[in-house]
Order: sequence, then C-alpha cells, then structure tokens
Amino acid sequence: MAINPTHAHLNTASPRYRDWMRVFRTPMVEIEAPAPILAELPGLGVQPVYQLKLSALRGDQRARLLDHICTRFGLAIDEVVVGLARDGCPILAEDVAVSVDTRLVL
Repeated sequence: MAINPTHAHLNTASPRYRDWMRVFRTPMVEIEAPAPILAELPGLGVQPVYQLKLSALRGDQRARLLDHICTRFGLAIDEVVVGLARDGCPILAEDVAVSVDTRLVL
C-alpha cells in the first residue's frame, strides 16, 4: 500500500483537534508538501507548519474553514479570502502527523 506524500493525519492529542475536525469532518487533510516550513504566526511567533492544500478542499470544508478563521481571529470574510489566496493556510506541524514513504527518498 502506497503512502500519499501529501496527506497528513490530524493529531488527536492536539488542543486544536476538535476545531480541525469541525472544519474538515475527517481526520485526514491534504498538504502541499511532506516537509514543514517555518512561518510567523500571530501570537505564536515562528513555528513549523505545513501548508494546507486549499485546492483539495470540498466547498463545505472551505466554507467552514473561512468561518473558523473569521471567528477565531475576528476577521472579515473578505480579509480571510484575500489572505488565503495570497498566503495559503498553515496548519501547525504539531497538529498533524505526516508519514513519508522512504521509497520516495531513495
């Protein structure tokens, strides 16, 4: 069985697990790359993150993500839409588990 290098599993131990499950309604999300990057996050400073693959979200997931971000950060939906288009959407590395098939590295 092959492991898709752009899938991540939500970490059930994360304090944000329930929030992410409300947004995605699945324990698996698609990410842009199997390696984390460093990003400056509001209130958290520089953190390792994965970028969510926004193009893989269904319409209902995208709507819930927009609502979640608006509510969580007190932003207008227009700001969030522009921000997602410009910057993408990071998810903290500690919020997901990413498995990498070592055959991809060899």
